[in-house]
Amino acid sequence: MSDYIPVEGHSSLKRDRYSNAIVNTNYKEYEEYISHRERKLKEREEIENLKNDVSEIKSMMKLILDKL
Repeated sequence: MSDYIPVEGHSSLKRDRYSNAIVNTNYKEYEEYISHRERKLKEREEIENLKNDVSEIKSMMKLILDKL
């Protein structure tokens, strides 16, 4: 007996009998999700790095202006 119950209207989604969780059984969709998530995480990291760089540049500019 299968541990998964088909979700009506979604051929690649199954419901786990024990945890009641929805599981995507389409490996390609899963890989696309993981790739998309990693891209978003990298974008956020790049944005955070740029914010830090701008903040550092502003601090340096203030120091330069104070010395003038």
